[in-house]
Formats: sequence, structure tokens, C-alpha cells
Amino acid sequence: MKSLRNLPGGRWLLGILMAGALLYFFVRSADWGAVLDSVKAANPWLLAAVLCMQPPLFLLRAIRWQCFMAPIKKIRIQPLFSSMMIGFMISFLFPGRLGEIVRPVLLGIREKVSKTSTFATIVLERIFDMLAVLILLQAYFLLASVMPGLAGQEGSQSTLLVIRRGGFIALLVTLGAIAVMVGFKLKREAASRLFVRIAGILPTSLQRKAIHLLESFVTGLNVYHDLRTFMLIGFYSLAIWTGICFTIWVCIRAFGIGLPFLLVFPIQAILMIGVAIPTPGMVGGFHAAMKIGLVTLWGVDPSLAVSTTLVLHALLVLPAVVHGLYYAWREGFSLAEIRTIGEREQNEI
Repeated sequence: MKSLRNLPGGRWLLGILMAGALLYFFVRSADWGAVLDSVKAANPWLLAAVLCMQPPLFLLRAIRWQCFMAPIKKIRIQPLFSSMMIGFMISFLFPGRLGEIVRPVLLGIREKVSKTSTFATIVLERIFDMLAVLILLQAYFLLASVMPGLAGQEGSQSTLLVIRRGGFIALLVTLGAIAVMVGFKLKREAASRLFVRIAGILPTSLQRKAIHLLESFVTGLNVYHDLRTFMLIGFYSLAIWTGICFTIWVCIRAFGIGLPFLLVFPIQAILMIGVAIPTPGMVGGFHAAMKIGLVTLWGVDPSLAVSTTLVLHALLVLPAVVHGLYYAWREGFSLAEIRTIGEREQNEI
């Protein structure tokens, strides 16, 4: 029997169902009159600043991707930026994170580089993203331990404790993943044998996919030998995610919510979980995560949290979609063609 996601249109239906359930959680306690009043009262100059911050952050991401690609091939920023924005646009418009697959495929076609190696850079990006967010989260907890004003309200302590423990475990897992990557580079044959034994607990079809993915990733990883490049990528990753936190903070301030900047770090950690849910445009997952961060952690009024989140989501998504549509048009791709490319590659994984 086919699972829902494997049926025709199943990914769309599954994504819509998840988005609907999360949106219900998001709006269930909102007073829509108060939501509208909050939007009308928001500071337009700060909202404009949030919008203007998006292109520089996109550019910084493209520069980081250029660093990832450097051992494979020296590539100009423009094709990297173009492929990246088309990928972001596809991820926002379609379910299943198709953009993560479209990005390396389009770049591989245009620049004639190995699809396997390029896909490895996307996996590495996600690892560095997670590491940066978790480092910022631990920085918050370290500072909160010596600055009582950052500790949060009394009712949020149990939630913060869960986030602290979960974040620390996730940090250890991420560092473990990096150690595994280093192990595969240094002792590829022995590490591969160990992975095959571990994969033996999976069903046969999943075993083959897991082993194929690992071999492809390690093949792509073999081009990396420069510690300086990885240090530079780490710096860019921290800069990107600090910039994203600053964007969120400015939007929060636009709605009159006076949270200190560092209190956004735990919100960003929750958001990383929310946006990982494969719904179109981050709808639902982003909204539910922001509500947990603003209302449960910091005691913001639910209606004010809803208005802030709706506007922030629009200001983050719309610039990416507009950039992506422009570059797709300029390079002669239709949405249907790009989606087909992504789904075909996704089915081959």
C-alpha cells in the first residue's frame, strides 16, 4: 500500500494538512480585531528596514556557498546567487524542500560541475547552519546565567530548560556528525564498513538508499582539505544567523515588543525546528514556532504575536520569491520545468 506522500499529489496534500493543523494552533487564541490594530500601529520604517536587510543576507549566503564550492570549482557570485534564489523560491512555493535539490542541479547544469559534489555542499550548509544556531543558543544560556534580566519569566523556565537540554544534545549530535565526516575522510573504507553494518537494521530498500547517499556525499566531501576554508565558512554562518536574529528582533520592535536582542536566540532555535516541517512556504511550522517563542517563552500577548509573525513571514518570504521568479524568468525556466527537475532528482535519491 502506498503512503500518502507517494500518491499523485500526495506531497501537496500532506503539506497542506500539516500546515492547516499548525495554523489552527497558531490562530486559535487570537483576537482578529486586535491583530489588525497591531498591524496598523506597527512602525513602517522598521518594517522597511527588515525588508531592506534581506538582499544583503541573500548575498552573504551566496558568498558562503562560493566558499563551499571553491575546492570543486571557482565560480562567480552571480550564477551561485541565481541558482540559490531559484532554489529558495521553489522551496517556498512547493512542499518537500524541493529547492534544496534544485539548487545544486541548476548550478551543475550551468557550470558543468559534479552534481554529487555540489549536493554535498548543500548538506554541509545545513550542518553549519545548525551549528551556528546552536552556538548562538548556548551563548544565550551562558549570558542568561550571569544576567538575570535575560532569564525570562517564571512560567517559561520549564520550557527554557527543555530547550537548553535539547539544544545541548543537538549541539553534541552536530559535532558528532562533523567528527563522522572527518572520520570518513581519514578512514573511508573502515568507516564505510561500519556504516553498512549499522544500516543493516533498515529495510532493504532504505539500506540501498542510505548507502548510496552516504557514498555520494563522501565522494563530494573528498575535495575539502583546507581548514582555513572551513573556518571562514563558520564565520559566515555565524554572521548569517546573527543577521537573521537581528532581522527578527527589528520586526518584533516594530510592533512595540521590547525584548532584548539576545532573547531572539532561543526563538531562532525553535524556528529552525518549525521551518524544517515540509510545508509550502514554511506556512504553519514557522507560525507555530514563532508563537511558542513569543507567547510561551516571553509572555507576549497572543494576538500581538500573531500580527508580528504574519508580517515577519511575509517580509522574509516575498523577497526570496520575487528574486527567484526574476532569475527563473531571466534564465528561461518556467516553474513547471524547475519543479519537474527537482521531483525527478528527488525520486532518484
